Amino acid sequence: MYHIFIFLLIIVILPLSYYFYKSYYKKLPTKYIAYEGDCSGLVNRKMQLELLLSLSSIYNRTLIIPPPHNWPHITQKSNITDYFDIQLLKKKYDIIFFTEYEPTKNMNYNEYIKFMEKNGKFSGLKTINPEKNNYMECKHIYEQNNKEDLWFFPACRDNMAIRIIGNYDAYFKNYPYINTLRKDLTKFIKFKKKFFDLTWKTLNNNGITKKDKYHAIHVRRSDFKHYRPELTRVTSIQSIINYIRENIPKNEKILIISDEKNPNFFELVQKNFNIIRLKYLDNIPKKYIRIIDILASVNAYKFIGTPLSTFSYLIIILRNQSKKNIVKKPLFLDKNFDVVVRNNNWKAKPGWNQIHPSKINS
Repeated sequence: MYHIFIFLLIIVILPLSYYFYKSYYKKLPTKYIAYEGDCSGLVNRKMQLELLLSLSSIYNRTLIIPPPHNWPHITQKSNITDYFDIQLLKKKYDIIFFTEYEPTKNMNYNEYIKFMEKNGKFSGLKTINPEKNNYMECKHIYEQNNKEDLWFFPACRDNMAIRIIGNYDAYFKNYPYINTLRKDLTKFIKFKKKFFDLTWKTLNNNGITKKDKYHAIHVRRSDFKHYRPELTRVTSIQSIINYIRENIPKNEKILIISDEKNPNFFELVQKNFNIIRLKYLDNIPKKYIRIIDILASVNAYKFIGTPLSTFSYLIIILRNQSKKNIVKKPLFLDKNFDVVVRNNNWKAKPGWNQIHPSKINS
């Protein structure tokens, strides 16, 4: 009899509790994170997205995707939704488009940024630069501003002093749940499936099939010649020739991915080795070319990268995630890679040693 009484009490109390909750407690107002697109290309934009998604997860905020806009190195207006599977991201993160945020639904990008600068409460937030401070050092700033409904992160202001971008593992280095955050990002940030098909169509059109064994080299030159001139020797023709001879068997196919603008720069390399420079299909939008370059390099048997290039680094990460021809110490166009990294202060900054390619676990 006692058990029957308890059972009846439960089936009465539960519906009443739910009714009381629905009737007397309103849903907490949604809080948002808005951002200005970083003044960088695809890989750094991915790094920016990783930071923003993690902050939205930590503080239970909805991330607003801004209107399409011009990106460096891309001639067409773009947004992250052009490249990454947004539906997969939405399975884990609260994300809406600017058109779903009522005040900005009809705005273009410039109007959107002006609106956010005026209405986004970012007192203190604009001083957060992940390249200089890690999350635990500025956690108090986020908490002080958590009462604000709308956070806005401007980008590339004041000579890069205001910029929400940086190496993820450095920024969240001492955060106790970094492994959970990183696991979620690895699982849910994926390129759209169509890019894998486009990559193989492109490779097939250039004489490479899935049965072929080919290698890939990323030679970053154009912007590095200006702000990392110490690497021009590393990416010189003689350096590339020497490195190929030491690391790739004779006559095997070698795909060279590069931002070098001089069409004759690789002429001598092509005379000495079986070099392929990708010719892209006419119907492929130019804004997709960088993804094809990345995925083509991911699928290569061996990959050789340019030191300090986040583009090369992403390829290594994706190769490890796909378990594609993993090596414990990835190859770079420099025998003294550790010296290059140390001289550029990558390992000296707190957390930067986490991205040192030789530390990447297989």
